[in-house]
Amino acid sequence: EDVTSVGVNHDADIKDDDVMVELQAEIAELKSQLESKTLQQTRQDADQIQSLEAQLQQALQESSHHYLDKIHKYEETIDSLNEAVARSHLYNEEILMELLVLRKENDDLTTKLIDSDKKREEEKENQKSTYGALLLS
Repeated sequence: EDVTSVGVNHDADIKDDDVMVELQAEIAELKSQLESKTLQQTRQDADQIQSLEAQLQQALQESSHHYLDKIHKYEETIDSLNEAVARSHLYNEEILMELLVLRKENDDLTTKLIDSDKKREEEKENQKSTYGALLLS
């Protein structure tokens, strides 16, 4: 072969090598940029996830407090109703006791009235007998 063609081929090989080096440098730079962007995106995603977790935790706490407040109010209402039922039972017992006393008083008065009526009848009979004996004499 001739020397010029070897020199041209050698120059072409050098140019090809330079292009390869440049392409490898560009690939390395692109890989580095991709890794950097991926890392940046991962950090942003992690920050967003952390922020969302904090919001969720806060919402759960608020919800929990809300439900605990409702449960506490329900418990207070139940306690109040239980107290009212207990008072009602005591009141009913008092009414029953008063009713028993009134029934006893009614029975006593009825007995006294019957006794009084009997006495009056006896007195009328006695008066009739006495009046009749007086008339006959």
